[in-house]
Amino acid sequence: MRLALRRETRQRVAVKVLDTERMSAWAMRQYESECQLWALAGEHEHIVRYVDAVHCPAEGRLYAVLEYMENGSLAGVRKRFGTFSEALCAIYMGQVLSGLRYLHAQGVLHRDIKGANILVTKDGHAKLADFGVAVRLETLERAAGEDRESPRGGAGGDDVDGRAAAG
Repeated sequence: MRLALRRETRQRVAVKVLDTERMSAWAMRQYESECQLWALAGEHEHIVRYVDAVHCPAEGRLYAVLEYMENGSLAGVRKRFGTFSEALCAIYMGQVLSGLRYLHAQGVLHRDIKGANILVTKDGHAKLADFGVAVRLETLERAAGEDRESPRGGAGGDDVDGRAAAG
């Protein structure tokens, strides 16, 4: 991630830079899907705001522009300051659950909740980030329906997105 300044708003933003020349077609589609899901998440006080994505084929780069989170990840905050009190854990948990409730109402499942994917503002508010393994609920439902109709009957051990289920 890099820190940048948006010219039109003079706000600091985080920019994720991806080298598209080294990305496979599958990885490119996955990242495009992540950006679409992030954009679908819309505006919510406990979800890191997706600002824009800019693909520059001439440079072989894709730039994802996101809300800048001054304090970094919740995992990093804990590492710097030590164990959280029960009261602080309850506050962070409430904020994360608020973001998840909103995502689920939008039909989006995050699927990767961990301290590294919860970012913290300068005011100490937690926000969900990293939609790399997120999926639309309708996609899971469609895949589950297709699996029930398949000859294997869902006994193959693969997750609906093609990855082996973690054991």
